[in-house]
Amino acid sequence: MGYIMPIFVTTLLLSGSVWAKVGGPDIAYSPDGSLLAVTDQVDIRLYQMPSLTEVGLLQGHRTVVSSLAFGPNGRWLVSGSDDRTVRLWDVAQRQSVAVIKGHKFGILSVAFSPDGRRLVSGGMDGTVRLWDTTNQHEVWMWAKGGNWLVYSVAFSPDNRRVAATLSDGTTRIWDIKTQEQVVVFQTSGKAVRFSPDGKWLALADGQLHLWDTTTFEEIAVLKESQGGILSLAFNPAGTLITTSNRAGTLRVWNVVQQQPMAVFEGHTSSVGALVFSPDGRSLASVDYEGVLLIWDLAAIPTPVPDITWGGVKQ
Repeated sequence: MGYIMPIFVTTLLLSGSVWAKVGGPDIAYSPDGSLLAVTDQVDIRLYQMPSLTEVGLLQGHRTVVSSLAFGPNGRWLVSGSDDRTVRLWDVAQRQSVAVIKGHKFGILSVAFSPDGRRLVSGGMDGTVRLWDTTNQHEVWMWAKGGNWLVYSVAFSPDNRRVAATLSDGTTRIWDIKTQEQVVVFQTSGKAVRFSPDGKWLALADGQLHLWDTTTFEEIAVLKESQGGILSLAFNPAGTLITTSNRAGTLRVWNVVQQQPMAVFEGHTSSVGALVFSPDGRSLASVDYEGVLLIWDLAAIPTPVPDITWGGVKQ
């Protein structure tokens, strides 16, 4: 298992004390890999990749922006904020084209459906809300009630399901068409993601949990010794998972072996978000002190995809 140093380093003007209150900073790659969007308190900065040159600043939210996601065609960017709004941005024009209201408290997570027709948001009011991207109307809403938080939301690759992880100790999946709850897992964390092929669901709750999305059986629990796993990201092929922990260390896990392949050391505080580039050749991570690192993954061998366990060859 090796150590990989970052290929670029930049420091953003973020405040760790503020991020700690709302769930952390966020980053997102455009589908073609040409842009990297990064939250910077109330603003969103756009960087041209791979030069990491700042090319845009999106302004409009009144308080901290906590979550970002690009639409599938790269034209739109969605953001969720502590100001209780979801904003839809025209990336080329660098302008907000819609302000979506409905949440009673701050928003912690947003996601685009793979077909671009829907948005999902979750927040501090304990609700998961589905929105139509054409008219920005609310399509569906699920409410936990009480003082619960929705930490993270995700769409399945086939557009059929939404997953969310909550502070009540559960992670849930719903069928979008029937609006029925499909399954409830009795554990929760700060990040939930579907694999790119949709065959499994991953959750970061201090450990890394993997479930089969057909049988809903837990197929793996991956652990580490340093500070607990906070966030995660799949590579585009679905053969690697990267996790971050409270100590600021990142690990790349080989899904075939269910073992870490490489360790990234460079952050000095907890990493709030990480994302693979669309070509899978690099990884971006940002911590609670506002340090953004880009990692070169060329030295990591990629497992060969297959149709067996979780979509990878054993």
